[in-house]
Amino acid sequence: MLVISFAALLEEAGRNGVYNRGGNITRLDLLFTKENLAHVREHAKAFCFLAFDGAKDAAVADYVSGDSSLPDDSGPDVMVLFTLNQFAPLAIPVPKAGTEITVGTHPVHAMVRMLFEGKRRPALPGLVVFDDLAEAAEAVYLPLDHLDTEDEVRRHLRRVFSDIEFVANGAKPKKFLDDLCVQLHREGLVYERTGRRSIREWMLKSVELAKEHKGDIVSATGLFV
Repeated sequence: MLVISFAALLEEAGRNGVYNRGGNITRLDLLFTKENLAHVREHAKAFCFLAFDGAKDAAVADYVSGDSSLPDDSGPDVMVLFTLNQFAPLAIPVPKAGTEITVGTHPVHAMVRMLFEGKRRPALPGLVVFDDLAEAAEAVYLPLDHLDTEDEVRRHLRRVFSDIEFVANGAKPKKFLDDLCVQLHREGLVYERTGRRSIREWMLKSVELAKEHKGDIVSATGLFV
């Protein structure tokens, strides 16, 4: 599976020229504009963040590693983001092992803590679902800590992505998360809703956290080819 930095997708969307010659982003805040996020929104009807600690959540780490089925499982309408242990300003393959960030405490813990500020933080791993990255909104968190193997993760996420895709293609404006929660309840799937947050600010801080730990937040490239 090939992945690319989410920040690189924003740079491509906005053509802001904020990369230096080494491919490193010099001004992240210039990338996270509503205009750039709206351009990315044209490629996806829903967004997910796969929150896992690669050193401890082996089943999910194995699922996204190597020749992963993630792009096929999520489909063309759902963008799935996750942390990687290296910068990815250009499309790179995910290695068969070793997606974990090893510099300090894994930043995904702080990312989920920020998302659930003022509420009980759910256990990792999990899947965070957003309607839109540019606006202040709620998010839905589906725990994955009950899955013990890569195959269990794959089968479970295929089911979840199918629900997300189905709802995203039929939901009325501003009703996606409400309709998704109804669908998840029908399917007997456990979920939690966050409070209302600026998703754009959360994404910016999350990318900054990943880069402080010598990592990145990436997306599979299938949506953009």
